[in-house]
Amino acid sequence: GSYDPDLAWTDFAYVRDRPTDSAAASTAMATGVKTYDAGIGVDPDGNPVENVTERAIALGKSAGTVTSVPFSHATPAGYYAHEESRNSYHAIADDGLRSQLSVIMGAGHPFYDDSGDMLAEPNYRYLTEESYDRLVAGDTNFTLVDELDGFQALTEGGHLGALIPEEY
Repeated sequence: GSYDPDLAWTDFAYVRDRPTDSAAASTAMATGVKTYDAGIGVDPDGNPVENVTERAIALGKSAGTVTSVPFSHATPAGYYAHEESRNSYHAIADDGLRSQLSVIMGAGHPFYDDSGDMLAEPNYRYLTEESYDRLVAGDTNFTLVDELDGFQALTEGGHLGALIPEEY
């Protein structure tokens, strides 16, 4: 799973046959550190590395992630999580919920399918039931917005507690 830059620049078949996965690509873009396929926010030895959103927050800036996929997927997670496997959806989601991001927005609501139809049974693949319950109860740094009126308030400059920093 390691990357060989000499082969990448001299042998096109190497690049074509061994593409970087989105977890490693996202980590490289967010941290400047290349890692192994499936690594999220960690170096090749599995050690956490600072990403651009953490750096921005350390400098007093706001940072967030907005995605069309579940926020615990590999590509958005590269900007806030530190996990050894892209398949650790629950741990990745919890990394996000513990983060100092100003906003996290994505798909993957446990009560709806990809078409927006209500499921017969909740699907907690991307977020544990406990974490979802904490969001609903307001026991995280985030305000859950999953209804149309909440999204409309955002577009109209509305304020939704911890979702938008006070200085906005």
